[in-house]
Amino acid sequence: MNKLNRLIPVAAVIVLGVYLVVVYHLYIYGFLTAKDLFNGALIILTTVWVIILINRMREILLVGLVLVEIGLLIDTSYRMTGMMETSGVLFWLEHSIIVIGYVMISLGLFSERTKLLHMLDLDLLTNLANRRCFRNRVDQLVKKDEPFAILMLNFDHFKLINNSYGYEFGDQVIICLANKLKDILKENTFIARIGNDEFLLVIEDYNHQNEVHAIANEIIESFKQIQILDQKEFHIPLTIGASFYPEDGKIRPDLVRKANKALRVAKKDPINRYLVFDKDEHIISYDDMHSKMKIIKGLSNMQFIMHYQPIVNLETDRVIAAEALIRCKDDSKFYPDAVIRVAEKYGLIVDVDMYILNQVCSDINNNGFEIQVSINISSITIGVEDISDKMLDVIKKYNINPNQITIEITETAFILNESNVINNLMKLHQAGFAISLDDFGTGYSSLSHLSILPINNIKIDRMFVDGIGKRKKDETLLKKMLEFSKIMGLDVVAEGIENDIQYEFLCKNNCKYAQGYKYSRPIQIQEFLHFTQLYNK
Repeated sequence: MNKLNRLIPVAAVIVLGVYLVVVYHLYIYGFLTAKDLFNGALIILTTVWVIILINRMREILLVGLVLVEIGLLIDTSYRMTGMMETSGVLFWLEHSIIVIGYVMISLGLFSERTKLLHMLDLDLLTNLANRRCFRNRVDQLVKKDEPFAILMLNFDHFKLINNSYGYEFGDQVIICLANKLKDILKENTFIARIGNDEFLLVIEDYNHQNEVHAIANEIIESFKQIQILDQKEFHIPLTIGASFYPEDGKIRPDLVRKANKALRVAKKDPINRYLVFDKDEHIISYDDMHSKMKIIKGLSNMQFIMHYQPIVNLETDRVIAAEALIRCKDDSKFYPDAVIRVAEKYGLIVDVDMYILNQVCSDINNNGFEIQVSINISSITIGVEDISDKMLDVIKKYNINPNQITIEITETAFILNESNVINNLMKLHQAGFAISLDDFGTGYSSLSHLSILPINNIKIDRMFVDGIGKRKKDETLLKKMLEFSKIMGLDVVAEGIENDIQYEFLCKNNCKYAQGYKYSRPIQIQEFLHFTQLYNK
């Protein structure tokens, strides 16, 4: 059909040219008047300009050649008939046709040159930009010195498509994937194909990097679906690496290299299929970036609340304490462990820990808490010089008795700034805080710390409790920990108790306290107060 469309204008002009030549000869031999000849010329010139208007430049080039030939034919003909000087109409007709022909040849050649130059910047399979065009585009943006992002996309396991269905089908899949990308992205988004299954995007005009992360996430989600082409189903997961100008580099090669590095790391990550290069951490995931922003906004907008999990005295079967755990109001799946991990990674943990202390003190003050509340304090926070003074200021602000607060630290706290850790713990203990060693037996253990530091109790990690009734080694270790704690004069809280078998084992081996889903999951303050009131009846 395309070939037919190209041939129609040329055939039309050739037919009209023949028509004009016939009309011309009829005029010479007296069968037609000068007016008839003029009308014939007008018909062919109108056709020519219609072709020009519809911008079929390749046809214009061919038509121009035909017109020049017709003009020369007319010139030769009337010269041979001896009418060279007798007809002004013929002179005007011949020269007009030849001039118009040469103009059309020039237009056609210029257009074809422009198309050829344009083709140098195109990927011939997908009609997207190619590597050369990408280089030029990014270099121009660097000169403008405006922020932009580079996303490097790679379709995983594409080789399997080629091996299963052949390279021709593989090419059709690439075209399908390219078209899907164009459908997902805005019209002004620059897309280039730089390899068999690799693409580069240039994202401009964004107010915050989160907008770029959202675009990348949308692309990944879109390609999770099964695609159908020629009645064949296929699924090609997508991996994306990103870099940002000027944060990650001020020249194109650096930006591409870092986006590629993020891409290669993302390929090895079973969860995060989109990673961003970061100059400090080198690689950060979309999930981490999203979580980081959620923490920052949550702290400033009071979007975090505290949930409390009961701690039960196994001897009296009464709730005597609670552990406070941070939760996000609008995301119930943003669990405390995730909040702490991301906060520690991006330097927000001190703010998070102080926020938790403030919230717990506020809850105690507003709800008449009479039991002790345990607060997890990060190894990083407790190692900050004089952080104990700031914590005491919070206690004074809410007029809370320090005896109601237990500070839980992990064994890893002593690896970083040990002198600061010891000084802060000593000061807090002297003020009335209880100190608990969390996750005992899982990390950096040093018995000297148990003798030097004012430790009131230890919390045995749930991994040991979970082994009760399943693994003899875990039961033996747990027994030894309980015996050791008794010798050291330390109370023990067993975490993660879920069933009666665990309960009976802990009671039999003189474990004093326990917490876990056997009693309650972490719950909001009002629900916790109601639970405690009913349980302790």
